[in-house]
Amino acid sequence: MAKFGSGVSPKPNLLDVRDVCKQFPGVKALDGVEMQVRKGEVHALLGENGAGKSTLLKILSAALRADRGEATLDGVTLEPSETPRERQRAGLVTIYQEFNLLPFMSIAENLYLGCEPERRGFIDWAAMHDNSRALLTSLGLSVDPRRDVRHLSVAHQQMIEIGRAVARQAKLIVMDEPTAALGSREVEILHGVIGGLKARGVSFIYVTHRLDEVKMVCDSFTVLRDGRYVARGEVKAVETSDLVRLMVGRDVEFSKRARTARVGETALAVIGVARARLERPARHCTERSVDRSKGWRDLGVRRLGGRRAHGTGANYFRG
Repeated sequence: MAKFGSGVSPKPNLLDVRDVCKQFPGVKALDGVEMQVRKGEVHALLGENGAGKSTLLKILSAALRADRGEATLDGVTLEPSETPRERQRAGLVTIYQEFNLLPFMSIAENLYLGCEPERRGFIDWAAMHDNSRALLTSLGLSVDPRRDVRHLSVAHQQMIEIGRAVARQAKLIVMDEPTAALGSREVEILHGVIGGLKARGVSFIYVTHRLDEVKMVCDSFTVLRDGRYVARGEVKAVETSDLVRLMVGRDVEFSKRARTARVGETALAVIGVARARLERPARHCTERSVDRSKGWRDLGVRRLGGRRAHGTGANYFRG
């Protein structure tokens, strides 16, 4: 269990996770995981697929209950019996890779869903639209809050998810692969919004496989591997190659060579099987039997003017 630059900790912890364990039938998803996130920082949660990141996020959002361990948010213990809505009210909001927006409702309705401003027992639509417009402006968006979400781009929908978290006065926003479907310009805008919210004291847990983004936007990191805590520290104290080595548990160059070799072997095997399947029937089948065979038609072979026209099997069937 390593620490990199962990001596620098000018801000108090907002989230403190200790000894979290979770087991599914036949699989130990988390085993003694710990994580600390400071106030007003972006914290990268790193690990390969299957490292336990998603399970930990679901436990934090109350979608799953841990078998053991505890977590506190801003000094208050997160009770295992809490619901996802209670976690949101406590200030912990999760934005999943698949957005949780209602496409046929307006931006304003999505922003304030479940916490609409009221007047005399009814929704105050004017106030909701005004609040939405101010919130969108603070995020750098100039869109009509009465517009349906289904007409927005993926990048704008991402901003609406962040805006909904801000509307709920989130202290900690968890973002799972937030840039997976964004272009480079959209990523810059998103990082700018995150930086602005961080300056206002909002913290983030940032899950990504793009390690260049970790160096660009994150302050600290925690690495999980095979469901176990491996290391934590300051991003500026490590190189990208160090993060990869912590995630995979072996040398980076070895990993690249091994993967290249496996891909090459697999490609050669597939080519060999396809070639054998094409060559065998060419030696033993008559033109008529080949022409009538559904299998060869699937390969692109068809009869044309008394000669065989060939597609996929062009190198093996000569007209």
